Amino acid sequence: MFDDDTSTDWQAEDSLPYSISYEFTSEVKINKYSIVSHNTPDKSPKDWEFQGWDGSSWVTLDSRTEETNWSTNEKITYDFDNN
Repeated sequence: MFDDDTSTDWQAEDSLPYSISYEFTSEVKINKYSIVSHNTPDKSPKDWEFQGWDGSSWVTLDSRTEETNWSTNEKITYDFDNN
């Protein structure tokens, strides 16, 4: 999932919501992320929040709704301000 290899994937099996997390070994400032669609585009994510930990609470850095125009194995990068 975090390996930059489009041949590996993860998909939800049951009802929503789901949470996916990654912990860096040191503080990192993020201002973009990428998602690669599933080989069946209708199983790709539609709504989500991208959050970061500010040391005391979770902060929503980016949120998307109705992202439905996926193509098979398409990689989309989302940029956002993180001041």
